[in-house]
Amino acid sequence: DRDVTGVQTCALPISAHVTGAPRSTLRWLLDGKEAPNLPSQSLAGGSADEAAEWTSDGRRHWIRVEVRTPEGVLELLSNPIFLNWGAS
Repeated sequence: DRDVTGVQTCALPISAHVTGAPRSTLRWLLDGKEAPNLPSQSLAGGSADEAAEWTSDGRRHWIRVEVRTPEGVLELLSNPIFLNWGAS
């Protein structure tokens, strides 16, 4: 795609760097809900660089990451990344 304007669709590579969260799970959230096309990832070691790719549908969205312990306790909640939020 020549422009990422929100009208066209494109694949967006995203990544998260997590440290100090052994055995936890990283979840990608799209508009506050677990994104079905961005699977959860187990963080086996103390640190990890996790990557995913999300394909835009041209509408406004936001993506963020959460990391939870094996017991489900929230350890990390990233800032949101706003997508397709330009002038309409």
